[in-house]
Amino acid sequence: MELTKPSQNSQIAPVKKKSFFKRHGVDKYTITKKVSRRENTVLYLFGTLVFYVGLALIVPLICSYIFNDPYDPWIITMLICFLFSIPLLMRFKSAEHTRSTETLFVITTSWILVTIFGSLPFILSGMDVIDALFESMSGFTTTGSTIMGGGGVAPIEEWSKSILLWRSMMQWLGGAGIIMIFVTILPMMGATGRSLVTLELAGTDTQNITQRMQEESRKFHYIYLSLTLLMIVMLLLTGLGVYDSATIALSSISTGGLSPYSDSISHFNSRIVEWIVIIFMFLGGTNFFLQFRAMSRGGYKELIKNSEFRAYVLIVIIASLILFAFLGPEVAGMSTFDRFTASTFQIISAMTSTGYTTISLGGLVNIASLILIIAMIIGGSSGSTAGGIKIVRFVILRKFLSATLYRTIHPKAVVPIKINEKTVEEKTVSSLMALLVCYFGTAVVCIFILMMLGVDTMGSVCSTIASLSNAGLGMGDVASSYGGLPDLAKLVLMFAMWAGRLEFISVFVILSPVFWKEFLRFHKRYS
Repeated sequence: MELTKPSQNSQIAPVKKKSFFKRHGVDKYTITKKVSRRENTVLYLFGTLVFYVGLALIVPLICSYIFNDPYDPWIITMLICFLFSIPLLMRFKSAEHTRSTETLFVITTSWILVTIFGSLPFILSGMDVIDALFESMSGFTTTGSTIMGGGGVAPIEEWSKSILLWRSMMQWLGGAGIIMIFVTILPMMGATGRSLVTLELAGTDTQNITQRMQEESRKFHYIYLSLTLLMIVMLLLTGLGVYDSATIALSSISTGGLSPYSDSISHFNSRIVEWIVIIFMFLGGTNFFLQFRAMSRGGYKELIKNSEFRAYVLIVIIASLILFAFLGPEVAGMSTFDRFTASTFQIISAMTSTGYTTISLGGLVNIASLILIIAMIIGGSSGSTAGGIKIVRFVILRKFLSATLYRTIHPKAVVPIKINEKTVEEKTVSSLMALLVCYFGTAVVCIFILMMLGVDTMGSVCSTIASLSNAGLGMGDVASSYGGLPDLAKLVLMFAMWAGRLEFISVFVILSPVFWKEFLRFHKRYS
């Protein structure tokens, strides 16, 4: 039997070498899993938020270079922001399916997060920690209360221009964040988010809100940015400098009200400037969704058809005339036109929760102070950057009371509550009642605590209502500054600003044990 010789052309199969991972007993798939970005919506959004805060600090850094201010507060804060955010962005990504509890947690706690990072430039500039947190919370919630010039804190004019620009920027960014929450984030939360949107935009067609408003979210911000730029240009035409025009415009459109001067808008002593501010405060307190519809569809007819806008205009006119009648020594020597300008300015400033002033509020007669407090409680339009309870809710409340009285006489009658020819659902009315209870219940508790801490009655009432409504106006002990308040009082008012900005419901939800039980039920996602 002959043995067959192997063919010369045949090749011997090479020995396959083991990979580095196999030779050392390492599973490369395990390593890949460990180093790949994990799904964690909460940490990813926190990282994104702080990263954008770090980017925003570039503007005051440039300002500090122009005005020869210290660079350290901005460079150090930027480094802290990026060291916090970049690792989170590299390690985590947004989950494909986000639970409503996660989104609600991010919305409510994000204000605290940006407040902490936004306060760092103030701390690095020599401000006390509590005061810095108060100023930062007041800025991002567009409240406009300030501790500068009181309680040993240096007056506004003694702070660097870059710090004062950052105050105005915080308000503008906070206003943009409010729009983003109601236009983009809440519709992503499913039924929970839609109920909050419906509560905010009562009387608006919200059936297809997820699809429509997310598609148009950029246009909402275009309106916000366009109004800001337009106001800057108009102020420049009056002779104001670029710095003053920018800081005032950023604070007006956002209805924030922090001014780079201790005497607020009266510093400029110009009726033209005051009326420009009046117009843009009014627009900042007008429903941005309505403004977008008016610009894209029927112009002023869309505004006139809207019941909330009509009520908004009517309340401003009536309240301005009443305040005009009761202004006393504050407007002594003024002409009739100047008095009317002052009364209109203060009413719109209070209603839109801006908080600018052109007259001293410290010596107002009781009836004038009461008018301004009521204006702060009412607030501006829904879907705007204004605070307060919002006008549309008082419209609903009036119609609810009318329907209740009618059903008392006619028990079998069915009386639907309609806003802008759309029926308001019963759950919206229930949510409104809950919001009113939260607002006035929180107000009573905060006023009681402030009075226990030694704050006078008018100061306690005004500072509480101003904080809950994110208005910032001061009377009594806080007429010129909140700096003289005890630290505990400042913390109480910071909570009021936070709760008022988020309209109470979401804040009290995350403070409930039921929320945390649901939120932590899927804790393995974070492990």
